[in-house]
Amino acid sequence: MKRKKTRPEATSRLRNWQCQEIYHVYQRGNYKQQIFYTPEQLVIYLHRLDLLARRYDVRIHSYCLMSNHIHFLLEPARIGGISRLMQSLQSYHSRWIHRTQNRDGHLWKNRFKAVRITSPAHYRKALLFIERSPTVAALVRHAERYPYSSAAAHVANSASQVFRHGNREATVNLHLARWQLEFGLDYRWQDWLRDPPAATMDADLLAVVQRILGKDCRSPLNPVDLPPPLPSGRASPSAMTVARAG
Repeated sequence: MKRKKTRPEATSRLRNWQCQEIYHVYQRGNYKQQIFYTPEQLVIYLHRLDLLARRYDVRIHSYCLMSNHIHFLLEPARIGGISRLMQSLQSYHSRWIHRTQNRDGHLWKNRFKAVRITSPAHYRKALLFIERSPTVAALVRHAERYPYSSAAAHVANSASQVFRHGNREATVNLHLARWQLEFGLDYRWQDWLRDPPAATMDADLLAVVQRILGKDCRSPLNPVDLPPPLPSGRASPSAMTVARAG
């Protein structure tokens, strides 16, 4: 019997993780369904992300929450850190959605996938792809104005990002050293986001992501807009601020 070939470039197997390697982690909703419905859900999810990253010694390089899928750029400091983070984060969010939205069944499509970053060029392409996803999907004109990604923190050269909704609050801490090394500080990050010097995703990386998230003419998958942040000078139930690193 012929054995099915495995795909080493995308895996979620615990034994394959390597410490101090960086991984592009992503997962979408089952049947491409929506996975976030309210600002409260987004803030709680981000709070759990940061909490679990600190608990399991995982550095967060970049992230983006879309309506039906998520992207992270993560670096574990110990074996199994990403697996434990993702298992806890995604199962908690599933229970929360089932309870608050009166849902049941699978929220997520299979297990999450992860692609190991293999070079500086791969790192730059993956990070740009993650933070430019909202502009590619035509949700915003400028990536740093999308309220649920790390783009605004990078534009501010900030190591932390604060999100609020009602009495809920989340602070996501970013690891900036590799980003600063790869992109330098003499070029404004918003310029990279709006006019990247090189293609934001090569054919191999695109093929891996599309195999998991699916194909769409505006990849990612024609997501709906998410709840907005707090408008300037107006009362609103949700808000996002960026705290500049000291």
